Amino acid sequence: MRPIFTTALRNRIAALGIALATASGAVFLFLIGLELVGLLRSPYAGILVFVVVPAIFLIGLVLIPVGLWQERRRAGAGLPKIDFSLPDMRRALLFVAAATLANVALLSFASYGAVEYSESQQFCGQSCHVMEPEFVAHRSGPHASVTCVSCHIEPGAQGFLRAKFN
Repeated sequence: MRPIFTTALRNRIAALGIALATASGAVFLFLIGLELVGLLRSPYAGILVFVVVPAIFLIGLVLIPVGLWQERRRAGAGLPKIDFSLPDMRRALLFVAAATLANVALLSFASYGAVEYSESQQFCGQSCHVMEPEFVAHRSGPHASVTCVSCHIEPGAQGFLRAKFN
């Protein structure tokens, strides 16, 4: 049995997926660090950090199994036989399970960050609607401590989804 990583690198699509997922994952973690330290102040930084980079990461993750499937099809191999008595198979499955867990954690964190950012005052007033007079009036008015989404989006998941799709 050929190691899965070697098989993935033989196929251009899978290799591109590995490169995209690895690079965007590293960039995402770096940008999260900058965000936590407070060095990202642009109103569009949240869109880049929590939407664009995770989307590229997800595209890379999708390309990996597509390339592996294409490589197996080209080689004329059927479905892989899972035999836990083989040490290589156990290592490969353990790697896939650990990588899947790490990917789910990273994408969950990115999704949570995207929701949090899209509900922030900065996003509503500077990124999404670019309503300079309204945003300035809100910040200096009596409702400055009330978030935009508490009045302009219905409560609950349905209201949130309806507002985001609109």
